[in-house]
Amino acid sequence: MLRLGVPLTPTVVRKFSNGEVNVKITESVRDSDVFVIQSGCGDVNDNLMELLIIISACKTASARRITAVIPCYPYARQDKKDQSRAPITAKLVSNMLVVAGCDHVITMDLHAGQIQGFFDIPVDNLFSEPIMLSYIKTHIEGWQGAIIVSPDAGGAKRATALADKLGVDFALFHRKRRSKAPPDAPDQMELLVGNVKDKIAILIDDMIDTGNTVTLATRSLQENGAAAIYVLISHGLFADANFTALATLPIERLVVGPAICCRKTILFYYHPDLMLNSDVPFANGLTGTETDASEVFSHSTFANGELSTSTSTTNSPQNSTPSSPHLLPSKIFKSKMVILDISTLIAESIRRTHNGESISMLFGEWGSN
Repeated sequence: MLRLGVPLTPTVVRKFSNGEVNVKITESVRDSDVFVIQSGCGDVNDNLMELLIIISACKTASARRITAVIPCYPYARQDKKDQSRAPITAKLVSNMLVVAGCDHVITMDLHAGQIQGFFDIPVDNLFSEPIMLSYIKTHIEGWQGAIIVSPDAGGAKRATALADKLGVDFALFHRKRRSKAPPDAPDQMELLVGNVKDKIAILIDDMIDTGNTVTLATRSLQENGAAAIYVLISHGLFADANFTALATLPIERLVVGPAICCRKTILFYYHPDLMLNSDVPFANGLTGTETDASEVFSHSTFANGELSTSTSTTNSPQNSTPSSPHLLPSKIFKSKMVILDISTLIAESIRRTHNGESISMLFGEWGSN
């Protein structure tokens, strides 16, 4: 929260021996505008419960307004009943946030835009699209002749919007899941729309978790004759990703937005030669240092015009670095992985919300110029 120029309110989050979460907010929040920052990844259930309990604690402490800042909305992929007896868990999460006492939600790149309709309170869905537009124009040479690729039909709207703003072509893959094949048989991807031969392919998706979709799509792009492949992802989850396998993919760059990860011990590599143009809003701030992923997003509160980090005994960084190559993208990717900094966007959204200013002004025409 250094970008706002205010300190963070100390909040202690710890667990009892039976796993129950205990929260203590060390400063008064009475009649204050409170912002609780919590990433919806990592240990999703623990993080969600901690968020709900902190919101409830602020509510019972007479906070005037409570805003949950959730860069990656938890359970966003369970947004519809796609089969019999399937839960709509994204709706359940929205209900829990409201019942806990949340008055406003700020999130980013929702898996499905209709999740906003699950709430009866204001929801601001921020977009990483302008940041990605700036990255493409600044760091992908020959982007004017590129083609934007969606790995599935669900991301077609996102990819076409980006293609339209860049004035380039669009391609769409169809992922074929063979019903009669053995359970362990790999899926296949078929190019339905567009021609990627001898073009720079820019693969766009909202999140990368296991990396299977990215692997299938990049292999298919290579088979279809793409000259170069870039992968741009909004949320870098990497919950069960095999980084050794991802490192062998024929890609130039793997660019992820919010730098969040399910494994607290993963070290990301901020490439010093890929510093983004400081004149481009929200796209600056990359450093040439390695950072523990558990420190990227922590529990934070903003009250009385002051911000403070939540101190959690359960989220302290590990003392040792794992030896498995599956846990070390920084040692494998090196120049392939780039993390776009969204801290300015989050901070400015908080400031504008606190002052009653328009957030839509953040997403003007600058990104397409």
